[in-house]
Amino acid sequence: METFERSIASLAAGGRIAQIGVLSGFGASPNLQSVLFLNASINGICVGSAEQLEALCGFISEHQISPIIDREFDFSETPGAFAYLESAEHFGKVVIRLDQA
Repeated sequence: METFERSIASLAAGGRIAQIGVLSGFGASPNLQSVLFLNASINGICVGSAEQLEALCGFISEHQISPIIDREFDFSETPGAFAYLESAEHFGKVVIRLDQA
């Protein structure tokens, strides 16, 4: 529950928590009053099991499926990459290369 409490404490007005799985276990019920006062929301996201991920990875490999890369940026161009992503002009993935070689 520790990470969930920290997520609630970090919310801004109109903010959103995307809860993917349960990372720190279940414990005492959190105080959701601040979520209500901030007009924030909590969305649960189900992502499937490890077995389903393995099956998906096998399918992707077997059928040689690759993501569509719209544009690549060097790490030094990271602010431009995020600006491009925010513009919503891309089709496919926007990549930031971490290696400078």
